[in-house]
Amino acid sequence: MPQRLQRRRTRGWRMPDGAVYVGRPSKWGNPFDFRREEYGWTALAHGFRADRAGRLAASVAIYRAWLTGGRAGVVAGGLVAEGPGGAVAVVSSPVITAPAPPALDEIRAALAGRDLVCWCPLDQACHADVLIDLANRPPAASRL
Repeated sequence: MPQRLQRRRTRGWRMPDGAVYVGRPSKWGNPFDFRREEYGWTALAHGFRADRAGRLAASVAIYRAWLTGGRAGVVAGGLVAEGPGGAVAVVSSPVITAPAPPALDEIRAALAGRDLVCWCPLDQACHADVLIDLANRPPAASRL
């Protein structure tokens, strides 16, 4: 089974033969970058925590939805809170616009059976895990 590998800057590190780099700004990179704290509202609006781990999980979940939905997307998150005396406060995150994603058939053709390399630590969720899953599923199962 293909696996995700972490790219390194250490001296002598080389990407293994046959592995594919999928980080930003490659064709396979995740356009939904929620590393900054201001994207906490986006994470909350999508049912995740606003801390770093929650923002990362939201980013990966939205990436999967973008790929499987097969169309360009706009992601904006925000919450509306009612304060004292009926005052309403709207808090939001910056908007991220993503182009049309690669087709699932294209993902399978290019990435099936190959190790994928990204900068994400191996103990954290990563969009490369989504790509490995989609690339190595039978065609009918990838549409789920």
